[in-house]
Order: sequence, then structure tokens, then C-alpha cells
Amino acid sequence: MKQRVLWTDDEVEILRQSYADKDNHELAKVFGVTPGRIKSKGQSLGLRKSEAGIKAMFARRRFNGQASPSAKPVGSYRIDSGIVHVKVSDEPGPDSNRWRGVHEVLWIAERGPIPEGHRLLFKPGMRTAVLEEITIDKLECVTIADAIRDRCCSLAPEIRGIVQLRGVLTKTIKRSKENG
Repeated sequence: MKQRVLWTDDEVEILRQSYADKDNHELAKVFGVTPGRIKSKGQSLGLRKSEAGIKAMFARRRFNGQASPSAKPVGSYRIDSGIVHVKVSDEPGPDSNRWRGVHEVLWIAERGPIPEGHRLLFKPGMRTAVLEEITIDKLECVTIADAIRDRCCSLAPEIRGIVQLRGVLTKTIKRSKENG
């Protein structure tokens, strides 16, 4: 898109004539600007969409319950940050509602839910992104405190102190908000 500062009188007149019945994306291509610029200029001119214009705009959109054209079916796999995930649901909402780590699904199937205040981790040196190599014997369920302690122990002493101070600060902020 080209960067434009001013609208010519002819462009304003064309926009006035076509804004009501056309989709902003379609108009943006005509004028060589973003759809946002079309909406902004239309609002500054006091223009409104007609029923046909609204239908044209909504025809391009997906609604709750409609899958994206690139949506993967339940049971599909993906690798994110070196962890293999499986799609467990098509429910709307955040990805964490639809995708779970394969290691989590395996643990829950064999050992039951992960207890509150615990994290499921690969044992040291056992992490893998190869689906067939993810087995229950490579996993451990640890408290959050143990997971942080293990992670922090591998850090330089100065960094450990900073991590601890950050935790204290976070806890203090959270308490002040709760009591606020």
C-alpha cells in the first residue's frame, strides 16, 4: 500500500458514492490504502454502510463455530517450542483449550490428572520431539517450587538472586492488587 496523506476531492466523491454498498477491503484496493484508512475516512465524512454494504463486509468474515480454512482436525499434531502437541478439541477460545502436549495426554491417560501446583516435565536429557520416543518413563511430575529450584540451580549466583527478587516482587504486587 502506498502512504497517502490527503484525499483528493475526486476520491472523496467516489468514496461518498461507493462507501455505503461496498466492503472496505474492496475499496482499499481501489484507492490503494488500507481498509482501516477507508473506515476512518468514511467515519470522518459521516458515512454509513447500507444493508448491502454490511452484508458484503460480513460475507468475508468467519463466525463462531466456523472453522478457519487452515484449521487442523482433532488428532492432528504440531511441534511448538520443541514440544509435540496434539489437537484435542475444536472448542473456541485460546489454543491451550484445543492443543495439549502429547506428554501431558500420555501422563493423564496412564497416571491420571496432573495435581494442582505441579508441572509435568521431561527428565533431564530425555526431552524429545519425536512422537514415538515420548514415553511415560521419560516424564516426571514435580512441584512448581522444585521445577524452579532445579532451573535456578543451573544459573549463576547473581542471576539466581535476581530470579528470587523477581519472585518476591511479583508476589508483593499480586498481594497488593488483591488487598487493593
